[in-house]
Amino acid sequence: MTTEADTRFAVALSNQQDQSHVDAKEVYAKQEQILLPQAVLAEVAYLLHRDAGTAVCAT
Repeated sequence: MTTEADTRFAVALSNQQDQSHVDAKEVYAKQEQILLPQAVLAEVAYLLHRDAGTAVCAT
């Protein structure tokens, strides 16, 4: 099954401190393919940089 992710999902999956991180990991594990639209990718990069700094964006 192919799923399209939104910003909230991608940020929660990327940030272990996020309150939805565990839920996002469970959903991620059940998907065959997750699409990340370009606009969402830009938002995720901005939010991760804002909240965690360049160290997160570089990894």
